Amino acid sequence: MNTHEFKTDIYLIHCITPMHPGSGDNNFGEIDNLIQRDPASGLPVIYSSTLKGAIREYCRDLNMPQLNAIFGSSGTDNEAGEGLSVQQSVAGKCRFFTGDLIALPVQGINMPYYLASDSNIIRDVNKKLKLLGASLNWDTAVSENDTEINYETNGKLFVNPILADVELYHINGFNSGIAKYLPVIARNQLDNGESQNLWYEEMIPREARFVFAVSVNEHDSGLLETLKNQINGKLIQIGANATIGYGYCKIDKIN
Repeated sequence: MNTHEFKTDIYLIHCITPMHPGSGDNNFGEIDNLIQRDPASGLPVIYSSTLKGAIREYCRDLNMPQLNAIFGSSGTDNEAGEGLSVQQSVAGKCRFFTGDLIALPVQGINMPYYLASDSNIIRDVNKKLKLLGASLNWDTAVSENDTEINYETNGKLFVNPILADVELYHINGFNSGIAKYLPVIARNQLDNGESQNLWYEEMIPREARFVFAVSVNEHDSGLLETLKNQINGKLIQIGANATIGYGYCKIDKIN
């Protein structure tokens, strides 16, 4: 993709409630339903197909103009128009990229939680956004002094935090510890008050932060403005379990 011919918007995802973007993989371990993870790093991610589908559904419910131009259409879409066959499906002009993790909450001593990250994660996100032509250059420098976050973890404050409203802490072993062992909850199916099926589900905790990019050809850049006007600052549900309050996220454009 030639970035000189594309315009890219970057959005921050702030998880207001716990989120379960399911991987859909079969798992024969203790956890039945796993979240989506990057195969290379093992970090939690939100696949682009999950993001695009959630945002499309939100925009469709609001009868957003140019919906099909932004997201594409298929013969199975109710809004695609009569007479449109599957073979006549049209691809959307906007390219949605994976939601990359930048921070997870960690229970603290002096605060309810701290937002933890790793400078290597921020560096990788920087590199990706630069290749997409985005104009974000997040500083990955950290302070020299450790901050005691809880009884097992110390963190170093980022000199130039990504998030304006909170402090972000670099923690060694973020990938192998905090991001690897996420909360797991038990779910139960009841039939006349009796348990019929108990299963365990991995989840991303509230207050986690992700970023994702949306790109479009420069001559179609007006579509990005249309999308921004619809989703910027809004609460959008992502992933499974919407009826029990999961996956409600605030979306903010940050470039």
